[in-house]
Amino acid sequence: MNSPGNFAAKLDSKYSLTIAKWFNIKKSAISLRFDDNLDSHVNFVIPQLNRYNIKATFMINPGRNNFIISYKRHQEFWEKQVPLMGHRLGNHTWNHKGAKNLKEAEYEIGEASKLIWNLYPNENKLNVFASGGGETWGGRRWHKSSFQYKQLAEKFFLIDLYNGEHKRVELNSNFTQGEWNFMIDDTIKKGNHQAFVFHKIGGKSWFDLLKELLTGYNNCFSSNQFLDFLSDLESHKDKIWIAPLIDILKYEREFKSSELQLVSESDFMMKYSINVNTDSSLYDHPLSLAYPVGNYAKQIKAFQDETELEISETIENNWIINIQPKTSEILIKFL
Repeated sequence: MNSPGNFAAKLDSKYSLTIAKWFNIKKSAISLRFDDNLDSHVNFVIPQLNRYNIKATFMINPGRNNFIISYKRHQEFWEKQVPLMGHRLGNHTWNHKGAKNLKEAEYEIGEASKLIWNLYPNENKLNVFASGGGETWGGRRWHKSSFQYKQLAEKFFLIDLYNGEHKRVELNSNFTQGEWNFMIDDTIKKGNHQAFVFHKIGGKSWFDLLKELLTGYNNCFSSNQFLDFLSDLESHKDKIWIAPLIDILKYEREFKSSELQLVSESDFMMKYSINVNTDSSLYDHPLSLAYPVGNYAKQIKAFQDETELEISETIENNWIINIQPKTSEILIKFL
């Protein structure tokens, strides 16, 4: 019998089929999040991410249009091109101005959600949410707002990134390369998910300098720092699953809600049952199972409820078997 755990457990046993903690048996997960649909994301960030084939999350404010930050300036790019590139848009509210009452809050959250649903017609409605301009959510910041406000995230199928469960690091120009490399290495060592958040990528304008002077908040990360950061990530891609936030959070929940049990075995096959206690209409990211290559047979076939599954070999000499995250029967046949 196996319960969820490290995929490398019990490698000396023919019963060592396990649920991988991260997709495709990576050791850890990293997500990149960019807030406020800034010009630098369009002109610099996304081309660089595409060069490395890294998919990220962009938290947008479709109604925010002024001389400094304007969604409309690149509206066609955000709505037509970004989804096709494999990046994900997240809900950062419509106008990034908070809400004085529940009616305003429902508009701010709901309108952004409805737009994003239309832009991803083949995806379910589950998405990530981070309140924008959260000073006035009923007179409080979002994380201290009333239960009625928090219910809006649930109503629109949103995972609230500010509910205290989702740790993140907001990188700015004060960080050194050694510091972010330490965080990357520590994430791999601990097998965790690390979320990195960015705002502007590039040099500081007069507005950025004035804002920093008045608030003490630096939200700029230089272009050279960003290129170094991507290069450092690239050097660890064999160990890190880099994906949009929603994919990582789906997988994390599915993994924690799954249990694998051996039902029967013979010299020719092993039959397992997997129980997944998540809503498969929302939590639909494939789960990865791991089986050591040559552990009992030189070749195997795998089935989920009689549907044959693709099998691939990856790091640490394990077969990867990706399955649908649902309660079902898993059959491994030895060839």
